[in-house]
Amino acid sequence: MRKLLESYISSIGRKRRQNLTSMCRNCHADSQDLWAIGPPYPRWEEVAGGSFVMLQRCATCRQLWLESYYEPFASFRYAVKWSGDIELFEVTRDRDQSLTLCKWHEAEVRLKANCASKSTLARIKAHYDRSGGYVNLMPSIEPNPIILG
Repeated sequence: MRKLLESYISSIGRKRRQNLTSMCRNCHADSQDLWAIGPPYPRWEEVAGGSFVMLQRCATCRQLWLESYYEPFASFRYAVKWSGDIELFEVTRDRDQSLTLCKWHEAEVRLKANCASKSTLARIKAHYDRSGGYVNLMPSIEPNPIILG
């Protein structure tokens, strides 16, 4: 009975969070899965950190985002919508000092870039050019090979 009640309460929380994200004017979680460097950038609240990755929460709707910094000089920021929970982030981070999270994030950026706005694609292209092709986050149809969890 207790598990059933906990499950019900959890589902109410998920529905409430889904309703909030569908209206969010900060991170636009209902229509955007990828944020690239540059303004306008949502207001985040840092939840947990790792090596070159941070789990962020939208200050308005509470949607979780995984943010990572890319070379040169860790000056290029990207955030992808995080469907996992804080525990998944922490367990994965602690397993290999964030290496798996970084690889997962990179593959997600490429995949989500397929549906990105023109301004996001322009930022990805500018980053590619600035890195001399070293960092390639250009759109890809390849599915993310990294399975978390």
